[in-house]
Amino acid sequence: MWTKNLTAYKRICQEYQDQVPVFFQPWWLDAVCSNGQWKPLVQGNSIWPVYCTQKWGIPYVTLPPLTPRLGWFSPALSPLPTGKMPFFAPYSVQHFAPNAAQEAWFEQKRHRITKRQYYLLKAPFDREVIWEQMNTMSKRQIRKGLEGLQFKEESDAKNLHSMMCRSLQRRSVEPCLSAHALEQIVRAALCANSGLVLSACDEQGKVHASAFFIWDRSCVYFICGGFDERIKQIGASRCLLWKGLSLAAHSHKSFEFGGGSDAGVGAVYAALGGVRQPYYRAVRYWPFFLKYFT
Repeated sequence: MWTKNLTAYKRICQEYQDQVPVFFQPWWLDAVCSNGQWKPLVQGNSIWPVYCTQKWGIPYVTLPPLTPRLGWFSPALSPLPTGKMPFFAPYSVQHFAPNAAQEAWFEQKRHRITKRQYYLLKAPFDREVIWEQMNTMSKRQIRKGLEGLQFKEESDAKNLHSMMCRSLQRRSVEPCLSAHALEQIVRAALCANSGLVLSACDEQGKVHASAFFIWDRSCVYFICGGFDERIKQIGASRCLLWKGLSLAAHSHKSFEFGGGSDAGVGAVYAALGGVRQPYYRAVRYWPFFLKYFT
């Protein structure tokens, strides 16, 4: 049976810190879940951070902002969770890494399972080998950016939020995070020494693009970013990805580019060495509520 126990949750995160992904860490969840609106559920050594919010007064379980995957986590050789679902909601969705036990568990709980993909460069990898395998266009853009741009570490999310908004406006998409919410997340990552905001600027100090990376013991993750389409781009976005990739290589970690559902974005990630990897989406809903939550 799942129980809400923050103390036990933190103990398991600490005890298995080499295995627990950064997205399960309490500091990350506190930052992305609107001032701590998440449940630290524990069963044995298994943990499940459940984020429950509301839409038109109706509760539903989903993923917090900027969090690509959760589900539950069990250390190696731990007993699998048992019992009923630990929450009651008309609609719930979870994304989780490939795991046969977790897939079977969600199916048993009458979730609909679908496969999706993201791009990953697995450790160990040699940055020079990646460069040699890269296509000519990507090399040219990175060279141009490295020669014509300066790269600075940011202490806040001001430029990052501005660049994200400009990129989303170009596609007529509303931002999912306010400047204040993004600032909270960035500050939490910086305070935990597990994050970096990097901006690419020209000689006049104009910001061309910004990117946000976080990391755990095994992987560096590209979380979000954007660029200013009003400025003639000279490879800023690819250069920032290359910087993140280089950070992963130097620290002997994998590098996760993120999702690649857009063909153009996926092509960029693949050109930089990213290989498609599967993850799973588990959804359970009352049929009446489906049209309101999808």
